[in-house]
Amino acid sequence: MKIIKHYTTFVFAFLLLATAWQLKVSTTKPRLKLDKQQTALNFDNKFLHVFSMGLKRIIASSVWVSTLLESDLEHVENNKDDSWMYLRFNTISELDPLFLKNYQFGGQYLSIIKDDLKGAADHMEKGLIHYPDDYILNFNLGFLYAIELDKYEIAVSFLEKASESSLAPTNISTLIAKVKFMASGDPEQTYLFLNTLLETTQDQLVIDKLKSDLYSLKAEIDLGCLNNSQEGCSQLDYEGEKYIFKNGVYKARKTYKKYKLYKKSKIKKK
Repeated sequence: MKIIKHYTTFVFAFLLLATAWQLKVSTTKPRLKLDKQQTALNFDNKFLHVFSMGLKRIIASSVWVSTLLESDLEHVENNKDDSWMYLRFNTISELDPLFLKNYQFGGQYLSIIKDDLKGAADHMEKGLIHYPDDYILNFNLGFLYAIELDKYEIAVSFLEKASESSLAPTNISTLIAKVKFMASGDPEQTYLFLNTLLETTQDQLVIDKLKSDLYSLKAEIDLGCLNNSQEGCSQLDYEGEKYIFKNGVYKARKTYKKYKLYKKSKIKKK
């Protein structure tokens, strides 16, 4: 009788274990996925200043390397102030304020990859305090204000500073012209400015670009005038050819792109 009882207990225990194992194998467990914004370790800058023991640059280098290794592609939502990568780059700048690459790379990464526009602008402006003539910082900050933030007047000041550098491309003047146009919205003044640029440049690529822009801008001014039946309108395009009049509408002889500063396309988040 005892043998049967022990045998029954054993069989019952075996069945329980077998059932538990089957449940474990067949049941899909919910995955807990946390993004880097939730799991990143950031540091109190005041604490690091006090306890760095004269090793600020070494600590800054360590934080820099770990940040690059842990970097992610998640966009910052609603320009929050607690972007983990912005906080890391900011910590590095507090420990080593003359670390130029931190401002250059950090600003670009925050702007283009993380879409942290506010953090990117703040970080690059902090870098310009120490490196006011740096071409990369001035150009990237000007580009950020013009293309991403629509603050054209602010953008012009940084782009003009960048144009003073020997690293500046020869066609930066045409970009500045477009930004100034977006800031003022005055096509006639912009046309005069582009003509002045054309008279003072010797680079053939810039000359070709300026002529293309002048054709577009003059066509917009003239066609707007002609099609609105205004007085004193020019009948000739930039190349001296007459505009086409068809079906009651004046059109340019050549296809042209509207003169404006075109936005860069956003990388869609999957």
